[in-house]
Amino acid sequence: MIIVDAHVSVSGRDQQMSDILRRLQRYDTDTAILFADAGSPDLESVNRYVLRSGREFDCYPFYYLGGNPFTDTRMDLEPPPDLEEYAGLRWHGWFAESEDRAGRVDGHELEFAIMTMESPEFTGLMAALAFYGKPVIFQEDFAVTLEFVRRYQELTIIIPHLGTLSGGQEKVVGQFYRHENVHFTTSHGTLDPITLSRLGPERLLYASDFPYGRPEHEIEKIKRLELSDEDEALVFGENVERILNTEIDEDD
Repeated sequence: MIIVDAHVSVSGRDQQMSDILRRLQRYDTDTAILFADAGSPDLESVNRYVLRSGREFDCYPFYYLGGNPFTDTRMDLEPPPDLEEYAGLRWHGWFAESEDRAGRVDGHELEFAIMTMESPEFTGLMAALAFYGKPVIFQEDFAVTLEFVRRYQELTIIIPHLGTLSGGQEKVVGQFYRHENVHFTTSHGTLDPITLSRLGPERLLYASDFPYGRPEHEIEKIKRLELSDEDEALVFGENVERILNTEIDEDD
């Protein structure tokens, strides 16, 4: 069985990629989805580092686009010229100023988000994702996430942490479980029979949120579900293979 960690943040400052992967491999992780850490002082530089690391270590680099709490700035919406070389897009906090654990609706924020989503820059970026068949890991507050999912049913959308930081798990899963194009990473969320029955193993992606989460804890959380071998293989890696349209070799 392959194990793909679908949520690994890279700062480019404290640890080299080889060290990060060495630590993940302690838990039999074969590869990972990588993207820049939101707190990196130079996100464009870390985006380039993530792309180089993906090539060197056979991982899956996602282009980070969002807010930067370190500098209190937003990145430009134009897609990078090498977007097709990334495995997908990590969209994080471009609109929201903080995490949403309660399903808040900020009218001004939502109005700004709708105006932005209707801009040529935003629609062009989403068109590029659709053209290249790239998924997007999307993290905003609940109202903005709802608007985005409503507008882009043709995209493969991944909501991190089972929605715990995008409005709260109960509200997010309850809203989106009927949307077959919406998938969820498991880090920090609660995995129980109700969540499993709503989403099915086909829409869950194992993730540790390294370095902020603990891979051993997140792996054990999935093991406790006592899934069949086939369903467990989906959650731990085969779903990522399908979404990225690739085949991952299991490490010896």
